[in-house]
Amino acid sequence: MSHPIPRLASIVGLLTWLSATPLQAAEPPHRDEPIEEILVTVSPLLIGPDELAVPVDLVDRDHLLAHLGTTLGETLRNEPGITTSGFAPGASRPVIRGQDAFRVRILEDGLGTADVSAISADHGVPVNPLSAQQVEVLRGPATLRYGGGAIAGAVNVLTNRVPRTEGSAPLTGEAFAGYGSVAEQGDFAARLGGASGPVTWHLDGLRRTSDDYELPGTSDVQDNTDVDLWSAAGGAALFGDAGRLGASYRHFDNEYGVTEPEDPGGAPTIDLESYAVDLEGDLFVDLGPVSELRFRSRYTDYAHDEKVRGDAVSKFRADTIEGRVEALHDAVWSASGAVGLHFLVRDLEARGEGAELLAPSDTDMFAGYLFEDVMLSDRVDLQLGARIESTHVEGTPESGRKRNRSFLPLSGSAGVLIDVGAGLDLGLTLSGSQRAPDALELFAMGPHEADGTFQLGDPGADEETSWTAELMLRGELDMLSFRASVFGTYYDGYLFGRLTGNTRDEDGNVFPDDSGELRELVYTQDDAYFVGFEVSGQAPLFQVLEGEVGIDVQADWVRAELDEGGDVPRIPPLRWGGGVYFAGDRVRGRFGFLRNEAQQRSAAFESRTSAFTMVGANVDVRLFGDEERAVHLEAAIDNLTDARARNAVSIKKDDQRLPGRNARISLRGTF
Repeated sequence: MSHPIPRLASIVGLLTWLSATPLQAAEPPHRDEPIEEILVTVSPLLIGPDELAVPVDLVDRDHLLAHLGTTLGETLRNEPGITTSGFAPGASRPVIRGQDAFRVRILEDGLGTADVSAISADHGVPVNPLSAQQVEVLRGPATLRYGGGAIAGAVNVLTNRVPRTEGSAPLTGEAFAGYGSVAEQGDFAARLGGASGPVTWHLDGLRRTSDDYELPGTSDVQDNTDVDLWSAAGGAALFGDAGRLGASYRHFDNEYGVTEPEDPGGAPTIDLESYAVDLEGDLFVDLGPVSELRFRSRYTDYAHDEKVRGDAVSKFRADTIEGRVEALHDAVWSASGAVGLHFLVRDLEARGEGAELLAPSDTDMFAGYLFEDVMLSDRVDLQLGARIESTHVEGTPESGRKRNRSFLPLSGSAGVLIDVGAGLDLGLTLSGSQRAPDALELFAMGPHEADGTFQLGDPGADEETSWTAELMLRGELDMLSFRASVFGTYYDGYLFGRLTGNTRDEDGNVFPDDSGELRELVYTQDDAYFVGFEVSGQAPLFQVLEGEVGIDVQADWVRAELDEGGDVPRIPPLRWGGGVYFAGDRVRGRFGFLRNEAQQRSAAFESRTSAFTMVGANVDVRLFGDEERAVHLEAAIDNLTDARARNAVSIKKDDQRLPGRNARISLRGTF
């Protein structure tokens, strides 16, 4: 695969010249807004979550640190509608409404993380929540900018490594040090930024180490769950009257263990490395209705080795180029919007035992999309989106004969947001989305020891089509703020890995019982139905000690059935909970619980899970300073009652219990 830098050199030169050219353009609308106010996941327009017809969560840095987990999935696992794949402390992806892998895209600053975590749950995501300034979570299929890989939702981590806003101070920063008791976890992170003339720059780094975590109610540990991680990144942006030009570089290194109860001494350790280079720019113009041009691009070199007793037995390598070009237009007949082009080129190679699972494959994707926001009246806002995508996948199935597959997914959505008065907004969204099969779903052909399966793809699989209707109600009513949504999705040709009940050995020999060491998993298509709801709200109760005491509640549920009968694998159960919070000027805290009911409706050859309740608390004390320059002491405790639990979503739930009681303490300084 050729290196992308020569391809982009001419674009960089053009943007550099344009950034210094005194074009007649309006002042960019986001120049004076803090990054916390920018929403890039759902819409190319600079609008907030209250202006959208779909439910969106903005998780700020304070909330992330209060619920800090070992991975992005673990950190977000208690948000309404979100769970985690829970495979290992070093590898846990967010799961949205029971969907993960190829239906949930993990993004960093609006572009994909270009890893192989969707291929298998033991593969990590090269993003750590300690590097995030904010996380945006979108549920549902209205993520047309990001393609079929976001058919169920998207999680976008904002790092500000390529500064999006012009700095106003010569130096700002943050330093963080934390400790967690359940795995002797140590966290250290730092961030620096500043402005010098027209250049705004950013540096960040982090280090994390942890041992095997302790199990509830015992002094035993879950073997091979240690983590050794570090990351470093830097970037800068040049601001001019005509726009912005920026670049960044990121290196991520994570070595972590994967549970293998039958042979802990021979359990695999994964050594993951990822390098990424970003180039991006904004150009503010006056070309009729077009007011802004945007360019985003990323080259990622990803690799990980799966080691047993120190020897690399399996290797995965992926080179990826992804980019997006957008043109934004001002209001034309009450419609504002954007037209964009999106492309992705990925070369994926597995070596050693990994080559038995998946032969080298190439994926090329090119798409065009549009988004329009139409104000029908002062109270009614119509949001429309459409996408056409061309995807070409080349690989080798079990037959050994190379196959080329081409797909043309089409997607569209229409949402209406109605201000019904009295502080209430009603949103209705209808959408149809198509997803091209991934290389693994098409061409898997062998053993994957980490999750204990022998996988077989379906080289004849067609596009997966989903039809979704969602109704949302949110409001601010005197003492109560809330959001509730109900949804239903019908999948035509739902593509998933089905356990057959057979087992195999590493050579592929079939056993019609459990005498083989690997469970047979075959990718197949069936129609499926998903229905569910999410609700959350909070209300203040009274004032005390110069602060506010209030309560919050939440619940979520999803039910998923196959048209031919049976249940979709690994669906989370009903969850509900609440808590009491205190919000003061210098002290903030919360005590609450989240109840996970038993999951008795499991797929064939999949075990059920029992109910459990997680109780936790956190407190943040500003020792001195103001909101911008301060020193904070933060403490939290997870699983206060030391509950014994298994994650219904995890493919390793039979072999792996969730961690026991974990006390966390940290010190954070900002300036």
